[in-house]
Amino acid sequence: MTSLNPVLTVGDQIAEVLEIHKELNKTEALDKAKEMMELVGIPGNRAGDYPHQFSGGMKQRVIIAIALACNPQLLIADEPTTALDVTIQAQVLLLMRRLRDQYQTSMIMITHDLGIVADICDNVAIMYAGRVIEHGTLEEIFNKTKHPYTEGLFNSLPTVSNREEMLKPIKGMMPDPADLPSGCPFHPRCDYAKEICAEQKPAITYLSDTHYVECFAYEEGSGVHVDIRECER
Repeated sequence: MTSLNPVLTVGDQIAEVLEIHKELNKTEALDKAKEMMELVGIPGNRAGDYPHQFSGGMKQRVIIAIALACNPQLLIADEPTTALDVTIQAQVLLLMRRLRDQYQTSMIMITHDLGIVADICDNVAIMYAGRVIEHGTLEEIFNKTKHPYTEGLFNSLPTVSNREEMLKPIKGMMPDPADLPSGCPFHPRCDYAKEICAEQKPAITYLSDTHYVECFAYEEGSGVHVDIRECER
């Protein structure tokens, strides 16, 4: 939302993308900008308004219109619902999902919110200390959790069925990216860590054609065993 220029109208900011990349003249670009505003649920006659005249959710829609104006093959959405309340967040996600399907655009969603992941993603990559430590389909990551860090993420979420249950946060703190621990970066915080985990980095182990994990627990002959149950969330 704060990436919008406060001294330019939203119409001009959308049109600028089209003038540069589609080489349209100013009139054509502005007409197309109004179409994009209508597409994301903003009346085209508001093209002459400035960012401060829009709510947070509307500003987010303007940014989505800018991102989609040139029909990209790939949309990278980095925390697109930050600072939005739950109702507006749901509206923005619904809009992004509809536009993704309409434009046949691939989308990479970067988020810490597992609820958003469950709502909008097909495939999931769990990252820790700059590495993908588990990857799979949505069903595999949510229902066939393998990596201890992924397990920790789910355990730290409250459950609707038992509101009195204590949360189980992951112990310790994230390591300094410039000074990562030896071996597996997660081993100082892992409840299942063995000596080998501090000495060597685990290799990628494929559990299926689509599901892989970086953890010694799934390497043959490692001597590490992790009893993470397959559970439905």
